[in-house]
Amino acid sequence: MKNFEIKKKLFQKFELSNWIVFSILILSNILFPITYTCIFPFFNDIALKKNVSSICVGIIYGVFNFGSFILSPVIGRLFLIFGSRKIFIIGMILLSLGTLIFSTVNFIKNNNLFFIICLILRFIQSIGKTMVYNTTYTIISKNFLYHMSTILGCVEAGAGFGYTIGPTIGGFLYQYLGFIYLFLILGCISSVIGMFSYYYINFDDKKFEETITNDNFYETYNKKKLWKRIFKIKDIWCLVYTVFFLGITSSFQDSSITIGCKQFNFDSTKVGLMLMIFGGAYTLFSPISGIIVDKYPIINFLIIFGYILQTIVFFLMRPVSLLNYNPNEILYVVCLLVMGFSVSIMYVPSFKKAIIILKNEKKFPYNFEASSIVSGMVCSSYSFGSFLGPIIGSIFIDRYHYNDTLLIFSKISLISMILFFVFFLLPRIYRTIITNSE
Repeated sequence: MKNFEIKKKLFQKFELSNWIVFSILILSNILFPITYTCIFPFFNDIALKKNVSSICVGIIYGVFNFGSFILSPVIGRLFLIFGSRKIFIIGMILLSLGTLIFSTVNFIKNNNLFFIICLILRFIQSIGKTMVYNTTYTIISKNFLYHMSTILGCVEAGAGFGYTIGPTIGGFLYQYLGFIYLFLILGCISSVIGMFSYYYINFDDKKFEETITNDNFYETYNKKKLWKRIFKIKDIWCLVYTVFFLGITSSFQDSSITIGCKQFNFDSTKVGLMLMIFGGAYTLFSPISGIIVDKYPIINFLIIFGYILQTIVFFLMRPVSLLNYNPNEILYVVCLLVMGFSVSIMYVPSFKKAIIILKNEKKFPYNFEASSIVSGMVCSSYSFGSFLGPIIGSIFIDRYHYNDTLLIFSKISLISMILFFVFFLLPRIYRTIITNSE
């Protein structure tokens, strides 16, 4: 049996081209959450002046994540036709065009036309974002194989940073430069990143596949049936559910922190700070989680530990009459920090664990097709969870109030942890015991 060899590259050994590609991935993943969140501080007021209902505004916000959920599996298929380089470049072009054209919507007087045009442009931005985001996973898995989680952690830190500073940048540019220049600036930056990606992201998908699969260690698979084979793997779906769960809880926190802060009489500035604490914690801990996962084989422990932390945090963010406990401002901040940490230690390792299951446990060929399918499943599940989170949360809050909703999410987290342990971790423990006894 002959092992394939791929040169391990640490940050210190990166060539200039590696640094440029790494920078493109970081900057692009900082940019698209900024284009999504930059309208939060002012768009409601603009829509209200044009007699657009709050429901329609919510749809304009939600179409971004809903579009990602619908398109991720489709784009995963398109990888096989066009390759990762073309998909990434097309994504940057669509993101640039959607953002640049969005600068003109303020000139539309008719409220129905305003809603339709905004919806179409946000959907175009969503297509571009989904192409870039999904391709990022594939590029990382191909070119940073032995440091996959470290690079992914850095990229996720960039995405978290973009999401955190997006409203601040949007509010600042809107206040001092106006609606038009805000989107012109973001669109131009996106165009520049797209031009750099055209020249420096030039990996050959077929060459990558031949390099990886040119070893007798792997079996030969029919590409047309690869989707079905991967979809039948229970462990992959356990990880997909984990990512889906994180999408729900993260987006629920984003949409409900304002309600939670009312018990402390926070002003709008402090509420914004709470949002930055949650997003900032994820941004800070994502690269750390990636480095830890690349050095130590503790992915299963991190995911279980993340579930435990989420269960505890949701429980402690609400008053507990039996324990005579009421959260104060400091404990609320600590809960948000721990929540951001738990999301990072669960989300960042999930993609690598899925690749490990395919490559090492199921003996799948580690090729472009397998990587693109997994990235599509991960991105789609998180986007779907992000789309459902505010909806489910608002329904629960409307019916059961905020504190009881937190208790419901705590119970859901506990049940999810038990299911993950029973269906994912317990069979592995059993196989390890059987193997050692033999």
